[in-house]
Amino acid sequence: AVSAATATATGSAMAMESSAQAVAQPGTKEDELPAKLSHVIATKAYKNAEFLDSSLARHVRIMCELQEPSHRLKQHGVENHFLVVGSHLTMLPEERDVQIAELE
Repeated sequence: AVSAATATATGSAMAMESSAQAVAQPGTKEDELPAKLSHVIATKAYKNAEFLDSSLARHVRIMCELQEPSHRLKQHGVENHFLVVGSHLTMLPEERDVQIAELE
């Protein structure tokens, strides 16, 4: 049977939508599934570049940017380090002032 977990593992929203619409009944063999699922390729999410580059995976990318350098530093004997966090999504003070003025 096709489950939501199987559909999620494909890394494809289309697969999840299809599986929700065409769930096999208990006792149904996978080769008897509807033809619209036959084109869905199972892909590990962490190997799916399209997903990893999407906004849905932003938190995964951020976590990797925290964990990988920490691991690398520990391999070189660095036990403590400072982490400075910033974002390109932060608004410039001038832009913020204009937006606040527009709201008032």
